[in-house]
Amino acid sequence: MGKPPAPLRLAQSVLGQMSNASRVRVNRTLREFETAGWVSVQYQSIRVTDVASLEAFARREG
Repeated sequence: MGKPPAPLRLAQSVLGQMSNASRVRVNRTLREFETAGWVSVQYQSIRVTDVASLEAFARREG
């Protein structure tokens, strides 16, 4: 098993700008991802905890 990914220092408002989504939408989506166990969200920090599942979700949505 490899080393877990480092947290991304990224405010939700910045993530919203990058994805052309509102901070509210980003917050809601991150909570859903956290509930699914894909990410861990802390103040201005996001850690991907399940890369494979998050990638599978991205492929389905793409």
